[in-house]
Amino acid sequence: MTLLAKKADVGMGTIYRYFKNKEEVINELYKELKGEINSAIRQNLSSKETPVREQFISIFGSLLRFYIQHPQKFRFLEQYSYSPFISCSTRKEVSSVCIEPLISFFEYGMKCQVIKDLPTELIFAMASGPVICLAKMHLAGEINLDDEMIRSAIETSWDALKK
Repeated sequence: MTLLAKKADVGMGTIYRYFKNKEEVINELYKELKGEINSAIRQNLSSKETPVREQFISIFGSLLRFYIQHPQKFRFLEQYSYSPFISCSTRKEVSSVCIEPLISFFEYGMKCQVIKDLPTELIFAMASGPVICLAKMHLAGEINLDDEMIRSAIETSWDALKK
């Protein structure tokens, strides 16, 4: 908390006026960043006229670009997504705002019979796993992702999930 106050150029009392403890700070930051990702994703949740495949490529391409463009945010989210610091209420709130739209998208794709009929949690993991791995590899300098490679990678993920 001392480091946070110093970086924010405020007194410790100011931080404690808004947050009870460091766990609350982490939870609020986590929600804020998940909200930013949600905004990036929602821009690509198109109308029902846009083919599910193109929506998928757009959504997960945007997600990968977000991670690459915001490496500190990505690393924070990776570190704290499964941390005991994130409260159950925060997880629930983030899930309803950020994950539910994607789950609905996958369910729609299954209903349209263009996505394999698997548990949505599995589809979610299979779609987001490669994005996370590629972002880590790019940020570590192991691969240099340009727009063409991003699209190819997301299309390959689609190929694994399409019916």
